[in-house]
Amino acid sequence: MEIKFDNFVFERYCVNDDVKHLLSFLSSKINDYIPKLLLFKGVEIDKLLEKNYKKIKFQNDKIILKLGKNHGVINEPILNNDIIENLVLTLTINISDYERKNKYLNFVNRIYSTINHEIQHLIEIYFVHIENHKRSKSWDFHRRLKIHEKKYEHFTEWTDILHIFYLMEDHEIRSRVSALYTELQTLNTNDIKELERYLTKTEEYRQCVDFIRLNGEKIIKQLKNKYKSFDLVLNDFVKTVLLKNDDIEITFIKFIKEINKKSLKMKNKLLRLLNNFIIPEGILEEHYEKNIDYSKYISSDSDYFRKLKQEERTKKIDKILKNWFF
Repeated sequence: MEIKFDNFVFERYCVNDDVKHLLSFLSSKINDYIPKLLLFKGVEIDKLLEKNYKKIKFQNDKIILKLGKNHGVINEPILNNDIIENLVLTLTINISDYERKNKYLNFVNRIYSTINHEIQHLIEIYFVHIENHKRSKSWDFHRRLKIHEKKYEHFTEWTDILHIFYLMEDHEIRSRVSALYTELQTLNTNDIKELERYLTKTEEYRQCVDFIRLNGEKIIKQLKNKYKSFDLVLNDFVKTVLLKNDDIEITFIKFIKEINKKSLKMKNKLLRLLNNFIIPEGILEEHYEKNIDYSKYISSDSDYFRKLKQEERTKKIDKILKNWFF
């Protein structure tokens, strides 16, 4: 049984309980090391989880803290029965002047959403292992994508496009949604308008809006003009990453349309996060990005809305025909 997009990130709470618990534990412990991090510019914490965390068994874990732009990297640990072995979590933390002065991270520091993002990957891998599920196909896609990216890394504009495909991998979407929900919680408000303003300005949301309008034909045309041998690159991508042997350009264009649909689904899911901050009447209140301009690959507004109008019209016609003939 494959873990699907909506099954692992619970629709109501958006963050798996084990992710929340481990995030809370790590956030608290990492804060204890901030004075040492500021003094030595780097800290390695050995066996923090093995010695102190009880809900999941760890062995020989290592957490590496650095100073710099917020970024997180997690290795793929060894899973031995119900034990996570040789985990390495590297966190680069951007510390403000206020935090330096107080030697403590502010609750709005984005490193918390970065930690959430990496933990989400870890917990998903862990439960896939102990419950004997098949891992989401997006992990296999990711491996193939990285091999292709390394092979054609000198085609820098193409690797920008590949970064979109990375961001739209199912397991990556799960982590980004979960991390952003954690970030919204740090705002400590239930003002939906304020939360919506914040959400719609995030990179995650703005990327979804752009990716909904990606145009496969434009991408091919742009990169053919850029690289004389792009046909070979695209052929390799379709055959070794998408694992297709059909018409190369048509297959790629169909894949971009899948990205459009997935981006719309993620955008809607992000907006649904706001529902978790609405308090029913009578109830008391108790993730590193590349800066890439994708505008040249996006349909113009007129093209986009014309296509949207045409699709809506097609749906209406299909509905009419269905009523008539079925």
